[in-house]
Amino acid sequence: MSRNKPHIVLCVTNDLRSDKRMRQTAKTLVGAGARVTMIGRGTRGLPPLKDANNPGLELLRLPCIFKSGPLFYLEYNLRLFVRLLRLKPPDKVTACDPDTVPGVLLARMFRRFEMIYDSHEYFTEVPELLGHPVKQKIWQMVERRGARTANRRYTVNEALREILSKRHDVPFEVVYNFPERRKCPGLTTRAPHSILRLFYQGVLNEGRGLLELVRSMAGIKAAHLTIIGEGVMRPALEAEMRRLGLEGKVSLKGFVPPEQLYERIGDMDVSCNLLEGRSLNYYYSTGNKFFDAVQLGIPQIAMDFPEYRRLNEEHEVALLIRDLSETAIRQAVEQIRAPQQYQRLAARARLAAEAWHWSNNEAVLLDIYGLGKVVK
Repeated sequence: MSRNKPHIVLCVTNDLRSDKRMRQTAKTLVGAGARVTMIGRGTRGLPPLKDANNPGLELLRLPCIFKSGPLFYLEYNLRLFVRLLRLKPPDKVTACDPDTVPGVLLARMFRRFEMIYDSHEYFTEVPELLGHPVKQKIWQMVERRGARTANRRYTVNEALREILSKRHDVPFEVVYNFPERRKCPGLTTRAPHSILRLFYQGVLNEGRGLLELVRSMAGIKAAHLTIIGEGVMRPALEAEMRRLGLEGKVSLKGFVPPEQLYERIGDMDVSCNLLEGRSLNYYYSTGNKFFDAVQLGIPQIAMDFPEYRRLNEEHEVALLIRDLSETAIRQAVEQIRAPQQYQRLAARARLAAEAWHWSNNEAVLLDIYGLGKVVK
């Protein structure tokens, strides 16, 4: 590799297999001539990761003894600090969310590099911090320091751009959670299956409407729900399925690598993107799954929250519900399976797919990182 290539390091606390947004970011930066290293959590003893779709990307795991809680964040950031000092001095380092900020700021005391802050979500308002004012205050202080220290900052939608810019008195830019453009014409012109194929894909965490979704299946005829992902809610979902006798109507498929996801969901009928509004992080979110469904021309049921409402006014690709309840979900399913409604949403998803794709992020992203055009 040429020594003249700028070296950019992307720091996340996620498992490197699942961080789709940063993989796409890395691919764009490599395509623009940068050398990119992505650092995330991992397990000791596993071989180095490779990305077959992006051979110019170096992936580094940080094995941690602790898996969650304050000790995990302390250990991870100390390991991140040491790793950043051991790397060849980078030109730019991106801290993704407040949980990577301490390690990056420590390294910046010993190394000269530009810092970029990427706010994937409204981190200080995640459900795990609700009811814990001391923890929330600490993370707010960390986020403020990171945002104000960074040379450039960006987030995932207009609502969060406005909130974070005002809260920290520094400008944020927007890089949406758009996926790469796909051409799937056959999937957008057919009618739904006679046994309606509903699906959820994502982490199985609290606040994502998963129990309500599973329970609603007891009252929905001629339908099957597939849940793709892993998380702390899996045991509760399995117990609820057994209690209601839904093993034949609900399937738990576990984790699917991002590169295999479209293959697994491409023949589904309806995407379910359900969230509780009590968490402001969820209330102001725009998840990857919303745009993934659009790229496959799949209609979806989503929450009537500000950003989903704004996007749906631009291209009506979803049936929005205000109330996260079994009754509301069942009613939405019956509405969306009506042939005329289904075809209308699928057709509008085809139009939205032409606008909501990763290439339309690249100009903003490359400006933030001070790079030129992507080499196609």
